[in-house]
Amino acid sequence: MPELEHFINTLRYKIEKAKEIKLLNSLEIAKIEPQLDIHSQAFYLKEEGHLDSQRFIAFSTTYFDSIEDIKWREYTPIKRLEPNRVFLESGEVEEFDWVFDTRGLGAKSILET
Repeated sequence: MPELEHFINTLRYKIEKAKEIKLLNSLEIAKIEPQLDIHSQAFYLKEEGHLDSQRFIAFSTTYFDSIEDIKWREYTPIKRLEPNRVFLESGEVEEFDWVFDTRGLGAKSILET
């Protein structure tokens, strides 16, 4: 629990929306996710979503490559992301309508000090 609390506090420090993360008790958990009521505590991220990145990449590579108007990048080293922008390590900046960051632990440097 101390490591999780440290992680949540780091998120809160670095990401404005993370300040909305709430610690729930078992009753509050049961209201949101009844299957998880066995847990005594949980952190709740109101707008959090989960994406199975491996399945997304497998499906998306084939699908998005077939659509001419979509720019699909894999294995592209980046410096940082901003809404609608990707800053590549090469120094280039690319702009998009949507950016999906599926780096998983590859993105952990943005959370480190």
